[in-house]
Amino acid sequence: MKAKIIDILTLRVFFGTNSKATIQIFAFLIAIGFIGITLSNQSDFKAFKIKQLNDEINVLQSDYIDLKQQVQKSRLSSQLENELEPFGLKPIEKPIEKIVVVNR
Repeated sequence: MKAKIIDILTLRVFFGTNSKATIQIFAFLIAIGFIGITLSNQSDFKAFKIKQLNDEINVLQSDYIDLKQQVQKSRLSSQLENELEPFGLKPIEKPIEKIVVVNR
């Protein structure tokens, strides 16, 4: 066991009788490691992209709710205007002037 470790550390494994097989095994292990690292990076990128899209969905949903509330308010106000028009009530076109009384 000790001799095999010393052979690996001194790189005699690459120059011995089975050097071709050893080099092929190491090349295979390096290729598998490279593929594993690449796939891991790609999955991390996809997870980050999914998180960004989820955040964007949440923002768009809140915008949709706000717009829906505005539409409901505008429908309600136009319906009230139509119902009160026969009584002569109209929406104010000019803003109300505020009168301030000062005691002397």
